[in-house]
Amino acid sequence: MYRLLAIAALLCASLAPAAALDFPRLDGRLVDEARLLDAAAKRTLENKLANLEAHSSKQLMVVTLASARGITVDDYGLELRKHWNLEPNGRRAMLIVSPSSGRSVIQFDRALSTVLTDAVTQRIFDRTMTPLFNAGDFSGGTLRAADEIIEVLEQASPAPLRIAQTGAIAEDGTIAVPATAEFPALSSRVVDDADVLDASTRAALRAKLAVHEVGTSNQIVVATVKSLHGNSIEDYANRLFRHWRLGQRGRNNGVLLLHAPTERKIRIEVGYGLEGTLTDAIAKTIIQNSITPRFKANDFAGGMTRGVDDIIKVLSGNAEELKQSAEPRQSNWAPQEPFLLAIMVLIIIANMMGGILVGIHALLVKAGLARKKPKSGFWHWMNSSSSGGSSGSWSSSDSSWSSSSSSSSDSFSGGGGDSGGGGSSGDY
Repeated sequence: MYRLLAIAALLCASLAPAAALDFPRLDGRLVDEARLLDAAAKRTLENKLANLEAHSSKQLMVVTLASARGITVDDYGLELRKHWNLEPNGRRAMLIVSPSSGRSVIQFDRALSTVLTDAVTQRIFDRTMTPLFNAGDFSGGTLRAADEIIEVLEQASPAPLRIAQTGAIAEDGTIAVPATAEFPALSSRVVDDADVLDASTRAALRAKLAVHEVGTSNQIVVATVKSLHGNSIEDYANRLFRHWRLGQRGRNNGVLLLHAPTERKIRIEVGYGLEGTLTDAIAKTIIQNSITPRFKANDFAGGMTRGVDDIIKVLSGNAEELKQSAEPRQSNWAPQEPFLLAIMVLIIIANMMGGILVGIHALLVKAGLARKKPKSGFWHWMNSSSSGGSSGSWSSSDSSWSSSSSSSSDSFSGGGGDSGGGGSSGDY
């Protein structure tokens, strides 16, 4: 009996809704929750932000956080924007600084992406924010960064800066995607940033992927990274996919096979256009049957090669066996033990109670007696209709204060594709 009560308590705890996020009050273009700025600095910065908006119709908001509330600063910024009802208007940027998290983020509407390019934001992180923050000067770093963002937003002709900062332009007009503090550069179809593949494997994979892309236009990229920088493999892979813009614009036919050896994680991220072919179930089967066993044996070259071969088989229509393995099988199992049956009954009751509570809350919201709670964390990512470095038409560039970056002049680049989080993950 005591065991049954203990399990019931654990089930109730696990099924209880997560605590809602709390947010600072929106009382102007500057929200200094972390109290980094003195009164004089606040007045000066608020005047600059007001002048920017008056003279250019572009808006910059500066936010300092006492805490990111247990989620990434990037995700918290998105939730903050929704809580404040700051829907993308095409000309808004936000600088977010979280000293307790050691992270800073610049988020902006995509209409500003020709001005606030990756190279420009990375320059602000590397040359201004990182040195000052590392020295403990959060006030100076925030003010200087805001000044530089304002200067960029006031520029009349940002295009030459983008070309100058991102390196060589290929004959077809594409520009290689440079590295940032968090993401390696997209230098080829195989980006072995963690250096776990030998030269012959990298060359063989590049050749194989190039042949497939020429024949189908599907763009498959294999990547290993030194670190996920504290992110989940799902979030990191999705943002890296969007940062590199894999697949062809309009067709969204890109695939990213990502390996994070430090965290021992694997992810197959699939573009919108291929989700019906390379389904989540098939991606999971490839990871579990083809990649994970080889990685466990430290055969990273073999695991990556077999994973790529299976992905190509699926996309080429020659993977009936894989598809059958991924189909859910009906089970004839039925609980025979009263103890197990009791657990199942508790789970069903708990789910029913959760549904009732959700229904009651919905009625209260409709009647104006309650407020709709913002989504957050993992469930926000699962339910988001689109999520890149952020969601919707909102783009972001972020940096760890102690990180560094480099640029690449390789002519290989993504084709402008997108991903909504389809695919599967695994570990070993």
